[in-house]
Amino acid sequence: MNEIEVRELMPSEFREWDLLVEKTQPGTPFHTSDWLEIYRNVLLRDIRIYGCFRNDELVGGCPIFVKSLKGILKVASSICSMTDYCGPLINESSSSKTSKRVQENHEILNALREFLCTQGFDSIHLKFSPGFEDIRPFTWNGWDSKVHYTHYLDLKENVDNNISRTIRKDLKSAAEAGLETRIWSDPETYYGLLSKVYERQDQKIPLPRSFFEKVFDLIRKKDIGYMLVSETPEGEAVAAVFSLLSVLYLFFSD
Repeated sequence: MNEIEVRELMPSEFREWDLLVEKTQPGTPFHTSDWLEIYRNVLLRDIRIYGCFRNDELVGGCPIFVKSLKGILKVASSICSMTDYCGPLINESSSSKTSKRVQENHEILNALREFLCTQGFDSIHLKFSPGFEDIRPFTWNGWDSKVHYTHYLDLKENVDNNISRTIRKDLKSAAEAGLETRIWSDPETYYGLLSKVYERQDQKIPLPRSFFEKVFDLIRKKDIGYMLVSETPEGEAVAAVFSLLSVLYLFFSD
């Protein structure tokens, strides 16, 4: 089996990376170079995309956010604010033999793990996307793991039979109050509601308005999501949500 080479990707290789994200099942919009470059350009974050190559073919990789804590510790993470899932990706082996597929996938992940451990990080935090099933190359080598659960709601079924009584009551109250929901792509409304959430907790909003403007531009450009807003009969926005594939971000006013 050919050895896996791991190195940081150059901007000229981002298109190849995006094609890998598109064709791998755990790939999300958070993995794309467009999303990551919003952080790099707007928030001035240190972001690196490490690629895994077999015979000069990109077969895997992982985006990493690098942060310095008090100028002493160098921390690496695959997630950041408003980026819930990212982590390693691999181009699954096409072999018909299960043992062969596992071997080739493990070779990519082992090479990536070993490479990350040589980069001088004081800590490394990877959060894998839903659908990434085999993380044994990490757990077998002393990495701690924790399972985060989520829920799937089949919209083809009767939704009322699959939601709690509390949610049904909330939906009834919203209908009685005359709230209406519509699609509306407006980062200013979303940012305003988000700001109120943090104000009520006496906290500073962690991301600037320009970040959300870039995100909404990306959503419109790539057609990867949408925003919904709920309004009172007087036209006041009281809740908003934008959906990025299966990830929802919701914020409510008082």
